Amino acid sequence: MLAAFKDALGGNPRGGSTITQQLVRQRLLPLTTSLTDRKIKEIIQSVKLTQEFPGVEGKQTIITDYLNFNFYGNQSYGIAAAAQGYFGITDLNQLTIAQSVILAALLQAPSYYDLVQNAVEQPNGSLVVPAASPIVQRRNYILEEMRQYRDEGLLRVHTRIRTSCRRSRSRLSSGHKRRNRLLAPQFAEQVREQLAVLLCGVGAAPADCQAVDTGGFKVVTTLDASMQATARSG
Repeated sequence: MLAAFKDALGGNPRGGSTITQQLVRQRLLPLTTSLTDRKIKEIIQSVKLTQEFPGVEGKQTIITDYLNFNFYGNQSYGIAAAAQGYFGITDLNQLTIAQSVILAALLQAPSYYDLVQNAVEQPNGSLVVPAASPIVQRRNYILEEMRQYRDEGLLRVHTRIRTSCRRSRSRLSSGHKRRNRLLAPQFAEQVREQLAVLLCGVGAAPADCQAVDTGGFKVVTTLDASMQATARSG
C-alpha cells in the first residue's frame, strides 16, 4: 500500500489493495458509504479476516474465495466458469500452464483483457488469441516477474512455464461465435470505468465495483453502432 501511495505521488497511480482487501471490498462492504469510509473499513476488516484465517492454510482459503468470486470477462464469474467459458474445460486440473497463467492475468482488467475480444477468427471459424494481443503480453509480463525469485527450484519452474507458453497457442473453446464479440471494446471499457466511479466512488475500478457487472443497469451511450461497424470493416 505504501508503494502504491508513493507511485501515486510520483504521477504513476496504481491499485494499492491486497487480495484480502479486494475480497473484503467485494463481499463484505456496502456500496453506500464514502470512499474514505469504505477504505478504512476495508483495512480493518482485512486484518480481522487474516486473523480469522491465519497461516498458509488461511491464505489458501482467502485466495480460493477471491478466485471463485471474481469477474473474468465474457460474462464469467469465478475461475471455474472462466475455464469452461474460454477453454471448454470443466476440471481445473486439466488446465495447461499457459491457460492457468492467462486466467490469472485476466484479473487486472477482465473486460480489456477478455480473451474473446482479443481473439482473431481463423478460417475454420475458431478463435485464437495472437501473441501480440494485450492479454498475452500481460501473461508474459507475469512470467517475467517470476524472475525475481532466486530459488533454483522456482527458476526451473519458470523456465518450464516459459517453454510451455511459447509452444502453446491460446485457442478458445469452439462454443464461441464471432457475433459475441464486442463492437467497440475500448469504448465499452471506458464506459465501465465511468460507471464504476458513479456507482462506487472516485478511484473505483470496474474490477473492484461489483455493481458494474451485477447491478442490472441499462446504460445508454453515445456510440453509433453503424458507424463503428463501418469503421471496423474498413
